[in-house]
Amino acid sequence: MYSETKKVLDKISPSFCIAKWARTNVRTYEGTSYSCHHCRPIVTPKEEVSEDHTTLTNNKLVQEYRQQMLDGERPRECNYCWTREDQGLISDRIIKSDKFINFHKLDPTKIVKDLKHAPVHLDIAFDRTCNFKCSYCGPQNSSLWAEEIAQYGNIKGIPAFGDREPIPNKDVNPYNDAFWKWWESGLKHSLRHLTITGGEPLLSKQFWKVLDKIEEENLKMTILVNTNLCPPEKIMKKFLDRAKDFDQTQLQISTSIESIDKKAEYSRYGLDYKQFMHNLNTVLADTDMQVFVNLTNNALSFTSLTDLVQELTKFKIKYGGKRLILNSNDVTWPEHLNLRILPRELRNIEVIKFKRFMKMNAAHFDKAEQYKFKRTLELALVEYDDVQKYRDQFLIFIEEYDKRRNLNFDKTFPEIARFKDKK
Repeated sequence: MYSETKKVLDKISPSFCIAKWARTNVRTYEGTSYSCHHCRPIVTPKEEVSEDHTTLTNNKLVQEYRQQMLDGERPRECNYCWTREDQGLISDRIIKSDKFINFHKLDPTKIVKDLKHAPVHLDIAFDRTCNFKCSYCGPQNSSLWAEEIAQYGNIKGIPAFGDREPIPNKDVNPYNDAFWKWWESGLKHSLRHLTITGGEPLLSKQFWKVLDKIEEENLKMTILVNTNLCPPEKIMKKFLDRAKDFDQTQLQISTSIESIDKKAEYSRYGLDYKQFMHNLNTVLADTDMQVFVNLTNNALSFTSLTDLVQELTKFKIKYGGKRLILNSNDVTWPEHLNLRILPRELRNIEVIKFKRFMKMNAAHFDKAEQYKFKRTLELALVEYDDVQKYRDQFLIFIEEYDKRRNLNFDKTFPEIARFKDKK
C-alpha cells in the first residue's frame, strides 16, 4: 500500500522521514518540542526562543537528527518506527510521509535543502489543565496527574514520571510569546494543518484565542481539536456553538478511547463512558465535522478492543464511514502498559476475536484503517523483550493505582486478573 512512498524516501536515504522537517509538536507550557508523538520532548532554553522564535521547532538537537537522517543513520528518538520496520512492518515514518507527499503535496527533495524548516503541520498544547488522568498519561500532560504525584509521589518500583516543571498559567511565558511572534511573522500563512491539544484544550484560554485569530483573518488551515469529549457541559456547548462559525470541512475533532464501560473509566480516569458516547453522537448528529477516534491500545484495553470497535462501527453505519475515522495506535511508554506484556494465550484470543469481527465488517473501514488494525494485531503477537520485568512493574502499578484512586483491578479486568500469579 505504501511501497511507492517508501521508494521516494529511499532516494534520499533509508532512514529519511518528512515529518522530521514538516511536522512539529510544541508544548509551550513546558518549553518542549518534538517531531511526532513517538519522539521524546526536547527542551529549548528560554533564552533561545526569546532571541529566535523559530527555535520552537528548529532547535539544535532536531537539526542534528535531520542530518542523521540525510546521512542514512537512524536517530535514536525514532525507535518506535525502527522497531516496526525491523519486524517487517510499515512504520509511521512511511505512513506520515505518505500523507505529506500525497495530501499536502510536499516535495521531499526541496525540503532537505535546509536543516531548518517551518512546519506545515503543527500540533500545539498551551496548557496541561485536564479533567482526566489516564493510566498511560502523566503529570507532564495532565494537571490532575500532577496533583496526584504531588500528594503521593512517584510509584516506587516503576520508572518515575517526567520531572519537567511547567510554567504556571499566571506567569509570563516566553514560549507563548515566541509562538505568537512566530504566528504573526508568517506561520499563520504557511500552516496547512493545526492540531490543538492539551491537557484538555477546551479548558485553555489560549485555545479560544487561536479560534478568534483564525476566524478574524479567515485563515484556511485545517484545525483539529484533540479533546477528550468530556469537558464540563457548558464548555462542550460553547464549543459546539462556536463550531457553527467555521467551515465544517475546516474544523475537525480528534478524541481517544480504547475500551468500553467500566474498563474505559478505569483506564481513562475521569471519563464518563455514557457521556462520551452521548457527546460523540451529538457532534456527529448536530455538525458536519469529521471525527477521528484514536485507539491507544495498551494492556488495559486490548481485551475489549473488538467490543469497542463494534460500538464505534454503529456510528460509522449511521453517519457514514468518512465522518468517523478510527486510528489504531499502540502504547510504547510507559513500557509496563505495553499490550505485549499480556500473556500470549490472552493476546491470541483477542487477535482471533478481532479478525472474526473484521472479516464480517471490513466494508465499513477504509484501507488505511484496515492496515492500522492489521499492524496492531501483528505486533500484538511479537514477543516483548524483558517481558517479566514489565509485568512485575505492571503489578506494582495497578496495586498503587487502585489504592490511590479507590478502584478494583481484579473486578474490572477478571480476564487479565486470572493470569496475575502466573509467570
